[in-house]
Amino acid sequence: NFRRYRGNCFSAYRFDEKADKDADNTKAKLALLGFEAVVLTAPSQNNEVVHKVRVGPLTDDAQIMKTKNDLVKNGFKPILVRATLNNTNTNN
Repeated sequence: NFRRYRGNCFSAYRFDEKADKDADNTKAKLALLGFEAVVLTAPSQNNEVVHKVRVGPLTDDAQIMKTKNDLVKNGFKPILVRATLNNTNTNN
C-alpha cells in the first residue's frame, strides 16, 4: 500500500489548486502507459493547495532508472523524491 510506503518515487507533475481534474487525467494517462501513480493533495509554501502526481513506489536503482527513462520517453520531466508518511495524503 503506497500510503504506508517509505522509499523513492518520481514526482511526475504538479498542478495548482484549480487543476485537480488535470492531476486525475495525468494519473489516468500514466496508468494507460503502465505506471502506478497517485495524486497527492497538500498545501504549498504559500498555503495554496497543490496536487502532485507521483509514480511509485520504486524499490531499487534499476527500477528507478527504468522508470525515469520510460517517463522521459513519454514526455514527462520526472523528479526523484523520497516518499514519507508526511507527503502521502492521497486523493484517489
